Amino acid sequence: MREDFGLEPVEYPATRKTGATPEERAADIHAAFADPTVKAVMASIGGDDMITVLPCLDRELIRANPKPFFGMSDNTNLLMFLYNTGIVGFHGATVMAALGRPGAMAPLTEESLRAALFTPGEYELRPAERWRDVDRDWADPATFEVEPETRPGTGWQWVNADRVVEGRSWGGCLEIVAWLLMADREISHDLSVYDGGVLLLETSEEMPSGTEVFRTLRNMGERGLLQRFPALLVGRPKTWSFERPHSPEESDRYAAEQHEAILRAMRTYAPRHDDRVRCGLRPHRSAARPALRRHDPRRRPRPAHHRHLLTGATARSPRSASAPHRAHRRGCSRRRAERGGTVPWGVGAYLTAVALFSFGCFTLLPKTRPVVVPVREPFLE
Repeated sequence: MREDFGLEPVEYPATRKTGATPEERAADIHAAFADPTVKAVMASIGGDDMITVLPCLDRELIRANPKPFFGMSDNTNLLMFLYNTGIVGFHGATVMAALGRPGAMAPLTEESLRAALFTPGEYELRPAERWRDVDRDWADPATFEVEPETRPGTGWQWVNADRVVEGRSWGGCLEIVAWLLMADREISHDLSVYDGGVLLLETSEEMPSGTEVFRTLRNMGERGLLQRFPALLVGRPKTWSFERPHSPEESDRYAAEQHEAILRAMRTYAPRHDDRVRCGLRPHRSAARPALRRHDPRRRPRPAHHRHLLTGATARSPRSASAPHRAHRRGCSRRRAERGGTVPWGVGAYLTAVALFSFGCFTLLPKTRPVVVPVREPFLE
């Protein structure tokens, strides 16, 4: 963070504390948002109990101190909270999974994160030339001596992509979305608020079966959610774990099973929607290959800023915070991944620092690939 991005990380009390309580983690988030010298927050990792932090959060305190949040996977809980609070959010770039990658950050991840932090204007996310699926043990020091093995990229797959869709992105980790629906938290009962958006989904490293993926999407369809989104972006699924060390052939079969489950659900519940995508969208704009573009925040009134959040330590920048902080009200759809790039779900704000928080257990998120990212103003000057 210091050497590559010129930012000063600042950790909070629960960042390195195993078993921190929901109240302790919420206190860290409040401290980061309330501190005027902290200009952005980045998750250090996930934590499958993050839903227990949500009732401890002070929505008004966070709303009064808007700053962008970076996180993914389990952080979908917090991203949803911030979405409803009107705070800018980026789905991607956690400290341990992205910045702490053995050897160095993935080049595409670093490039897209840098664009989200510093570069104004649109950013085009490209298909990853290589991607990683097989993990190594973090407890083994040898893991960090060499960069992880990768596989050649295969590009993005399209389904019915015959037009350009613009809209706010919503969603995240499919299992977390399901848990939020079950707990009746952070998902509006007025589904019209999601009309015209882009649904963004990934599955976790726990590798749910195609049957489970279909059943979750079926329930979202019965709830009336799937019908609200004219486009869907789906991340490449994680197909290897220490518990299920698939061969390449087994991994391909697992991915194909999940792919078909998603298409089956969309055909059933959103048959009239013209854009449904698997593993991201192709960034080239043409009649045959449209791109998702940032939704202009001036077109329709929306809650302030954007959405999505993360967890982790905080950071102060050695640079002066001369530029005023401004956060736009809406973001657009795209995704991150070491397999496809890194972030953006959000949009501009001027930042001069990054905050990082820890939420417990390690979650290796499934990686996705995005499209055209809308950073209209530099986050960090």
